[in-house]
Amino acid sequence: MPRGRLTALVRELLAAERRRVLDGRGAPAGADALAARAIERAQRAGVFSLRPVINATGVVLHTNLGRALMSPLALERLTAVGAAYANLELDLATKERGSRYSHVEGLLARLTGAEDGARRQQQRRRRPPGAGDARPRPRGRRLAR
Repeated sequence: MPRGRLTALVRELLAAERRRVLDGRGAPAGADALAARAIERAQRAGVFSLRPVINATGVVLHTNLGRALMSPLALERLTAVGAAYANLELDLATKERGSRYSHVEGLLARLTGAEDGARRQQQRRRRPPGAGDARPRPRGRRLAR
């Protein structure tokens, strides 16, 4: 476990113990008891909170379980690109800023049969609400994208 995370965990534990004692809910715990609690919390928290699980729900694309599995090829490419800088918004041909959607435009067009699905979606986002839409956009609280 990284030192900063362990330090934060111990500080939270000590703050909770102080509150417990100040609220009159018992005598202060000894150093050994606090150390044991810190070790137990660190083991429970682990280094990462995400863990592999078995999907026995019968639902293949289960939102709570990370949706769909990634293919070995996708994982291999993600690892290769994620381990270095990448041309996410850089057009290598022009050496200028590009669009992050350029990497999926062809795939979306093939998948949907549309001429250019990604560009159409970008244009739709730029339009003011209700401009050219068949149905008005819902009013109210806007959710983060």
